[in-house]
Amino acid sequence: EYFGSEVIRIAGKYGVARNNGRVITLPGKTFKLPTMGSVTAYRTDEKGAITASSPESGQLEFVAKKLAAMVIVTTELIEDANIDILNYLAQLCGEAVAKKEDEWAYLGLTGTEGIFRNTDVQVYTLGAGDTKFADVNFDDISGAMALLDDAVVDNAVIAGSWSVFNALRVIKDENKNYIYQNPGAGMPNTIWGLPYVKSTVLPKTTQVASQADTPFMAIYDPRYLMIGDRRSLSLEFSKEATVHSSDGQTTINLFEQDMVAIKVTERLDIQLAEADKAFVRIETAAS
Repeated sequence: EYFGSEVIRIAGKYGVARNNGRVITLPGKTFKLPTMGSVTAYRTDEKGAITASSPESGQLEFVAKKLAAMVIVTTELIEDANIDILNYLAQLCGEAVAKKEDEWAYLGLTGTEGIFRNTDVQVYTLGAGDTKFADVNFDDISGAMALLDDAVVDNAVIAGSWSVFNALRVIKDENKNYIYQNPGAGMPNTIWGLPYVKSTVLPKTTQVASQADTPFMAIYDPRYLMIGDRRSLSLEFSKEATVHSSDGQTTINLFEQDMVAIKVTERLDIQLAEADKAFVRIETAAS
């Protein structure tokens, strides 16, 4: 058997959260970042008493957690392939970790993580009867933007899937003219002046499960989506380890079976600063 010199695949668009967030370095496993509200100024008369402000304070706590991906291959595959298969598989592992970062930041992996699960994030719900993701319109996006704090609107982005973006593009006015983008126009991907960023982890209009009462878009200021890196992506190879196969039951002795394992890991935490001011999620109406 012969291997071709290329690999054909469709790669998902991952790493969107990291590219549209604020990355900070964690000096240790646990890191606390102070937060501080605004100070109020007052006009006062000559020799008049000055009114003091008490800005609201708090802290954002990061606890580094591990993300990891691993694949195992035979040495025959490595020897016979016409491409650098180890580097290619390492790239796939990196993509898998980036996808998990996006799911963590937007969908939330557990508890109240992520924009879709954080209970402090403002929620804009579509109108009665609008139970499908494709029911969203520009009035809804404007309404969601109105829930953001005035101080963050200018820096905000709209995050959604490509299919939801496409549903918005085909909306027409009463004269059957496209509202957002004429098919022949080269307009930028902005709505109401805000960039639209696409992530393949966000819900699609083709979702088979019920779309009612479900978050599917977010509008937020990337400065407040905070990704704390304790250890950046690291890559390791092993030919001697004993690992479990994907079923979690079968033990594989790499040395005995002449195989190689590629492992990618990183340690990080993702937190939302000022969740009630800098983030809004858009949900469909209940059925």
